[in-house]
Amino acid sequence: MSTTTLHAPTSMAVRGLAPSPRLRDLLGALHLARRLHAGYRDRSRRIGEAAALRRYADSVRETDPRYAADLWAAADRHDQDL
Repeated sequence: MSTTTLHAPTSMAVRGLAPSPRLRDLLGALHLARRLHAGYRDRSRRIGEAAALRRYADSVRETDPRYAADLWAAADRHDQDL
């Protein structure tokens, strides 16, 4: 039998400590950079998925052109909102 302990972070305001404006600005900049990086990572993942789907569509084009066209349309929809 094992146990798992999770520690919930306590905000500085709860402990009665106020962060300095410089620390708050630094944390805000780091949070923004993390969100931007996640956005770029998601975008590149979606582009890769669409490219893989197009490669698969090209591989089945000879045997089933209608299915390949549907796959190409799905890849285009996957890319559309990027």
